[in-house]
Amino acid sequence: MRKIGSILLSFCLILSLLLSLPVKSMAANNVELSIGGSVSKVAYSQANNSEEIRIYASSTQIVKQYIIPPEGSVTYYRLGFEIANVSVPKTIKFDVNKGSVMQIRMANLSDPIRTSVVVETTKKPDYTLTPSQDGKSVVLTLKGTGTGSSTAPSPSPSPTPSTTPSATPSPTQSSTPKPSSSPTPSTTPTPSSTPKPSTTPVSTTTPTPNPGSTGTTSSTKLITKNGPLSWTMLGDTCVITLEGISLTQATSGNMPRFELREKEKLIQITIPGKDTRFTDGFLSGNSVIHGILVNYNAKQNATLIRISYPNTITFSHSLNNGNSVLQIKAGKTTIPVSDTPSPSATPAPTSTPAPSATPVPSSTPVPSTTPVPSTTPTPSATTQPVGLSFTFNSQSVGITGVSSSGTRIYRLGNPSCIVMEIPGTAVPSDKIMPAGSLYSRAVVSQPSSNLVRVELYTDTFIDWDYTQGSGTGNLQLTNTGLTNIQGGSSDGNIVLRLVSSGIVSRYRQYANEVILDDSSANGTFTLSIPTSIISLGEGMAKIENGLAKSIAGFTTAQSSYLMINKTSSSTQLKIVEGSNADELLIVATTSGSVPNPQPSPATKLVVLDPGHGGSDPGAVKGSYLEKTYNLEIALRTEAILKSRGINVALTRTTDVFVGLEERAKFANDLYASLFVSIHNNSMPAGYKGTMMLYYPTSTTGKAYAQIMLNNMVRDLNTNNLGLSARGDLVVLKKTTMPAVLAEIACMSDPDDMALLNTTEFIQKAAESLANSIIQILNSQS
Repeated sequence: MRKIGSILLSFCLILSLLLSLPVKSMAANNVELSIGGSVSKVAYSQANNSEEIRIYASSTQIVKQYIIPPEGSVTYYRLGFEIANVSVPKTIKFDVNKGSVMQIRMANLSDPIRTSVVVETTKKPDYTLTPSQDGKSVVLTLKGTGTGSSTAPSPSPSPTPSTTPSATPSPTQSSTPKPSSSPTPSTTPTPSSTPKPSTTPVSTTTPTPNPGSTGTTSSTKLITKNGPLSWTMLGDTCVITLEGISLTQATSGNMPRFELREKEKLIQITIPGKDTRFTDGFLSGNSVIHGILVNYNAKQNATLIRISYPNTITFSHSLNNGNSVLQIKAGKTTIPVSDTPSPSATPAPTSTPAPSATPVPSSTPVPSTTPVPSTTPTPSATTQPVGLSFTFNSQSVGITGVSSSGTRIYRLGNPSCIVMEIPGTAVPSDKIMPAGSLYSRAVVSQPSSNLVRVELYTDTFIDWDYTQGSGTGNLQLTNTGLTNIQGGSSDGNIVLRLVSSGIVSRYRQYANEVILDDSSANGTFTLSIPTSIISLGEGMAKIENGLAKSIAGFTTAQSSYLMINKTSSSTQLKIVEGSNADELLIVATTSGSVPNPQPSPATKLVVLDPGHGGSDPGAVKGSYLEKTYNLEIALRTEAILKSRGINVALTRTTDVFVGLEERAKFANDLYASLFVSIHNNSMPAGYKGTMMLYYPTSTTGKAYAQIMLNNMVRDLNTNNLGLSARGDLVVLKKTTMPAVLAEIACMSDPDDMALLNTTEFIQKAAESLANSIIQILNSQS
């Protein structure tokens, strides 16, 4: 009896567990997923000319809704909304794949508690979103999809003439032309097989964005602000403001920055760390931009702001009272703005054309008066790119659907990966490889409409061989004996990275034993480096990053030898210190425009110290904080010095707190030649201008401070407040190298404060500091 009771108890536990799991059921074109918790289920159905999604929940209060257009590798529209006071047991991914709906995702949000819903659709949604009449569900109705379609609907085989031509005829992706005005055929033409477009054609009822649209449907709430981010329209200019954030235009770096990504048609703003003033969400579009997506990326540990625009733009960036301001205008373009852009070669008819005069893309057969194609038209590669599929094995990658040429393979670092770029299209994916594979992860993305990017992330320095047959390709991977080496960067500057814990300090100690031979005649760069600095192993491998073709190396008991086969013999290479203590970089400079010779790394390192930071704001003037100006000037100074071949390190590169003792120790541990602390002053009324501070017993520090003061007063035309000997400042007292504390201007003075809020003044201050530092380094014996 006890045994039977145990069996029954086990059965009940298993049953309850099964009941708690999401359950998917389907019948014809109706599918539903049981979830549990305060959201009991999600149901999808089709009726007449629409699709319906019902979310059965304990609350039906909709607090936010938005549309995100396709961007980057994402080819679908995303209709998002939030339901207040409900939650799901776990993140839900419901693959519908019917009509225009591909997937429904649900995830919990907090503060306040709510559930985020994202519906991926193949076309721009024309929708209504309301609570049901019985108050038990949220009902999303998508208009314009026929009943019974289990996949993206095919174009109707019966062409329906239109009495009014559009301004620019846009052929559907089936490549079957439809004349804007033609006699009704006596019989319905039936093609032998109707091609299905790769994405669902946009219905005639779906609003089509144009330069004057807002990018949202009429039922979508206009959202123009998210925390410190907002936009307004001034005439034909979209003005985007980031309050209290100073941006620098750069593609990388640990500072708030922005970059223009022309391929992806967006401006991306990256703010290091999680800025809690923002909430994940979307700002509506306007006549210039599609919209703005805001989210925190845990992988990058950064808050990302993506400003998506339709075609081309012109923009400017400025700093105004501590705020970053982007002013964006629509640029000139020959590509019409539409959900499905027409080929540029398609002329716009000036009058109602006869069928024989219907403009037709070159790859599409011209129809007769009654368009009856004898065979299914075959789209060209430009209108329907090749679909690629991949097989990821532990030591190889198989590709099907590859075209005859155009595949590029190269190596990148930080993180280390091998990159393949292949003409065509593919479904984005992210695959984690099992233990024992030569690469740990494979990521497939679609950076542009006809280019697939595959990234293979590696923990070791592997090599590859690529073979291509008829429509197939195979990438075979092999291990090499090379160690402590990573690829360079995609910015055309870094060739290789030599990576080892503490390599920078060892390099400074034994730098005079490093031998470099850059041969223009042979197109090679040879490096001999003591194993006391780094061991590079033995082997050969391809690079193909535009700067180097391949490398070969071997290691003896005393030294490692590395030969780099350069892509161009005119490219000169050199070694510089990386962004941290664990990497050296082999970087490229072009012959004829080589920067000033790099000082000896053993004696020529500059530490820049942006004063204050994090919880320590420094001087405060209203909403303006000294720490912000200090960091902006320091980052600009660093960029100038590095472009001139100077080794630079910063005590902080973001808005974080660093102790005074830590700052001095940081410079001492790096055996720096010069320490420059960057500040802005707060003085009694009547004082304004520039001042330099030094340690009282440091005659060298005083001399360097005088050089900086003279140059800055001349360059910035500020008032000369002179030199000041300060024995109580930790960064001057405890640094073992000559040190100067620069007070650039006085925040307490209205005139100086106005100068600090201009980009021109900040840049001039950085240039003056950089020129003074170079003058000082050149004077050192």
